[in-house]
Amino acid sequence: MIFSTAIVPKLFKVWCSILAFYSLCAFLSLTPYAVKLIADGTFLQPSPDFDWRENPTCCFWVMTFFLSKFVELGDTFFIIFLNRPLILLQWFHHMTTLLYVEHALVQRRFSSFWFIYMNVFVHCFMYSYYVKRYIQPWVITSLQLIQMIGGLSIVVMEKNQQFDVYGGTMYTLYAFLFGDYFVKRYIFTQKERLKHA
Repeated sequence: MIFSTAIVPKLFKVWCSILAFYSLCAFLSLTPYAVKLIADGTFLQPSPDFDWRENPTCCFWVMTFFLSKFVELGDTFFIIFLNRPLILLQWFHHMTTLLYVEHALVQRRFSSFWFIYMNVFVHCFMYSYYVKRYIQPWVITSLQLIQMIGGLSIVVMEKNQQFDVYGGTMYTLYAFLFGDYFVKRYIFTQKERLKHA
């Protein structure tokens, strides 16, 4: 074996620290532009004075976000080496997100900004949680579920048929998978604990 079992948890914390830091930097860097889009009332379309696709700062974070989706595939490595169960939600989410981000960038959809912004916000909490468990895990899953419902809402509001099919299907499946995970992990488990108490 390449890694001893003692070093893998430490490497996982370093891995998550790097991804949490990246997500925080991306979120903080994109926040002024998110505020501008909301303040201008141009939530899903460029305004005459601002288009994130032409902004070097936004483009930098969008491209690094795309590259980060490849890096996040490494999460699967850690799940396997930490002897944790590899569930459909985990690998399906990472693979399809990578494909969808590539599709969205090729299409240069304006709404991609919001998908990225929501994702880096949630990942600030998710990856830092794996470094230092400072909040309840159901909070992370709730944020992820809200992100998926938000993504689906944006796809519906955007009204671009090709994008609706890909994005709508993906976000619907994610909402279902995260919802199913939430119910099985936190609601049914809680009822079982109360039954045996």
